[in-house]
Amino acid sequence: MPASYPTSLPVKNAAGANLSTDPHSALHDGKYDEIVAIATELGTSPKGTFASVKARLDANTLGTVAFAARITSQSTITTAIDVTSLTVTWTATATRRYRTSFYCHVQSTVADDYAVVDIFNGTTPAGSAIARGAAVCRLANQGLSLVGSVTETGLTGSQTRRLVARRQAGTGAITVESTVSYPSYILVEDIGT
Repeated sequence: MPASYPTSLPVKNAAGANLSTDPHSALHDGKYDEIVAIATELGTSPKGTFASVKARLDANTLGTVAFAARITSQSTITTAIDVTSLTVTWTATATRRYRTSFYCHVQSTVADDYAVVDIFNGTTPAGSAIARGAAVCRLANQGLSLVGSVTETGLTGSQTRRLVARRQAGTGAITVESTVSYPSYILVEDIGT
């Protein structure tokens, strides 16, 4: 009987009453086929230098670990304020490297305002800015794209990153523009060791 692994998980079947006839002998053959399929899929020494296969897989996890987006604009920003819905929390591992990045579109009600969006570490206003995107809005009500990113290592436990927007200089009000087609977002990625 052909093995079902790795396209599906093996199924446990009950042995028959007569040990010398099917389905009992077929069950032994089927389990052997499954064991060979698993060994073939994993190859020799699948744990490598790690304590276990699980430890090896955990150590090589890459990709998105936290993401948040907003699709509606937030306006009348003059002083530092959290951009609503753009806060993420994840559990960090000290041996991993994490990149936090953001994208948003900003505009001001008057020309020559200076708009700033920071990535903040922590959940309270006392947190610290660890990356910044900034631009001078040369024309009133004309949007500019802001991006920023920071790479960090040695983080452990629960980590929070949030976007904070403000008008750094000028007299107008800043808007963080967000739509379904052009959402603002914050993204945390595991980028390796």
